[in-house]
Amino acid sequence: MLIITDINPLLEAVTYFTDRANGRPISDRYLALIREHPDKQRELFSMLSPTMTLEKELNANLNIKEERISFFFKRIAGMPVSRFLDRNIATLFLLVHMSVPFSSMLEIRAALMQNTLEQKIISFECGFLSSSTDKAEEINISQFFRYIDNLPVSYESKINIFRAINDYEAFVDELFSILTPAVELIQKKRKLYLPLLTEFSNTYRDVEDVHTEIAKHTNIWSLNCEDTYLRPYIMGFDSYLVSYYPGESFNIDKKYTDTAKHITLGVYKGKMFDINSASITPKSLAIPLKVLADANRMEILFYLKTNVAYGQEIAEKFNLVPPNVSHHISKLQAAGFVDGTLESGKIYYTINYHNISAFLDKVKYVLCDIL
Repeated sequence: MLIITDINPLLEAVTYFTDRANGRPISDRYLALIREHPDKQRELFSMLSPTMTLEKELNANLNIKEERISFFFKRIAGMPVSRFLDRNIATLFLLVHMSVPFSSMLEIRAALMQNTLEQKIISFECGFLSSSTDKAEEINISQFFRYIDNLPVSYESKINIFRAINDYEAFVDELFSILTPAVELIQKKRKLYLPLLTEFSNTYRDVEDVHTEIAKHTNIWSLNCEDTYLRPYIMGFDSYLVSYYPGESFNIDKKYTDTAKHITLGVYKGKMFDINSASITPKSLAIPLKVLADANRMEILFYLKTNVAYGQEIAEKFNLVPPNVSHHISKLQAAGFVDGTLESGKIYYTINYHNISAFLDKVKYVLCDIL
């Protein structure tokens, strides 16, 4: 395994804007963590201070309308998601560029602008797949529009996706006008996070079996690739991404191979694993399990797995009165299993894949000693 000692600034910028658009800045996540682990406040501050400082710098220096940030980076409710990557308009454009070695914003923009219609469709289709390891198939524009029309997302989201593919060049220009200043600032402020990169490199460079070490705190078990590359992730400090693009994987000689895998790993994924696993007890799981111990709530969750719906639709689907739906939804939201998004005067509910995955991991840890 080759350990790459630098970040992909494009991925970091997309992560920053995605967290901002979806109401989960690192500063808020830090406060949530110290509420959950009050005895670890000093350690958590020491760990997250560089990334919180970088976030503050980005907030202070980027003058971008929140409405446009929301358009490009707000999670598309109901979209298939990988474990740690929200699907939004930006990732539909950029998914294949975010986890592989970074070239330059000019080169990436030029590559996007040179795409044929078929390449644009395949790029967007990759963005819809539940994992970046899936392989898109060539489809024509009519098939693509039918595919979008059948997605379990709101009408407004479908319109935005259609607009993005129809006015592709204009949206690429706007997206890059948002991202380029952020990428440049992240690169300029390298001194802020340089100690994190050094620590990351030292941590995994000195490990005898890197594959086994990574598997301890992720779900990455199979690394059966000829070449595997490990890269640090700053803004996604407690998460990871795995990318593998057949025929388009980068190797150390800047050539493309068919057998390379890129793992982008949060700089504190291992430490956060240790902190979180230490606080997991059977008692801490009791309340969320009680929330799930209701047939109606499980039916609602199962429905929201493939659909986006507002309260009245859920009531009609399961023959429930609206007050009962509100009660069940409030319980699911309190447990973090369901999100609500206001669109066109209605609150659309979607399943929160991230929180459910994290909760199931905790159950596995308690009952099976694995996380």
